[in-house]
This record gives sequence, C-alpha cells and structure tokens, in this order.
Amino acid sequence: DLNNNNADIQTLKSDESRGAIDGSLIDVIKSPVTRIRLVLTIWINFCCSIVYYGLSLNVVNLKTNLYLNVLLNAIAEMPAFTLTAIMLDRFGRKPLTVGTMWFSGFFCLCGSMMSNYGMWKILRMICGVLGIFGMAGTYNLLFIYTSELFPTVV
Repeated sequence: DLNNNNADIQTLKSDESRGAIDGSLIDVIKSPVTRIRLVLTIWINFCCSIVYYGLSLNVVNLKTNLYLNVLLNAIAEMPAFTLTAIMLDRFGRKPLTVGTMWFSGFFCLCGSMMSNYGMWKILRMICGVLGIFGMAGTYNLLFIYTSELFPTVV
C-alpha cells in the first residue's frame, strides 16, 4: 500500500511540473487569426442583436393587431430553434448560420419595401415574422458556432 501511495505522489509531482494550460483574452489578441475571429464575431453578434431586438420591439409600428404580432413572433421563434437544431448535423454550422442570416435579411428587406396600408400591412407583418424566424435561428447558432472558433482554454 505504501508503494501505491508513492506512485500517486510521483504522478501528482509530474503533473505539477508540467503545469496547467491556461489561456486568456490576451492570447486571443496576440494571434492574428484569433484576433480577426474575435473582431468578426463581436461585429456579427452585435448586428444580429440589433436585428433580433429591432424586429421584436418594432411590432408596435406595424399597425396591425399588436397582440397577434407579439404572439406570432413568439411562436415563430420556437420552430426556428427546433429546425436549426435538427438541420445542424445535415448542413453544418457555418452554412446554416449564413443561410439563416440571408433568410432573415431577405424578408426584412422585402418588408421594409412594402407600404403600411391595406393588404400590404399583412404581408409586411408576415415578412417581419419570417425575419424574426430567421434571426432567432441565427442567434441560436451563433452561440454554438462562435464558441468553437477559439481554443478550448480560452
């Protein structure tokens, strides 16, 4: 039993002499590749946040039923999370993230070109719901995708 304890102590000493691997934000900034990744992920997350919360808070200005708009936005987010989780293994993180951004951007652009009168306001509301559907999927994927861009110790 004494020999087993000595072996355990030797193992602990050799682990201490190797030292633990640690990382910080400074290590990310030192490397040109991770520095560019950091700047891009900050910018992309900022832009996605603006679109996501902008669409969520702009339902007041659609001049349709406010309660229906809020309900549809909330309902649109649930399948977005589910579909991105299902499609993640099939399409991969990067193409799915870019695809959901384009999807959201397309419907936001279409909705911004429509007037707010008659039947157009219903189509504008649908474009807004589809826009938040795409951006909710993007937002869901960004947490997964950006965490894998940097070394584990960071």
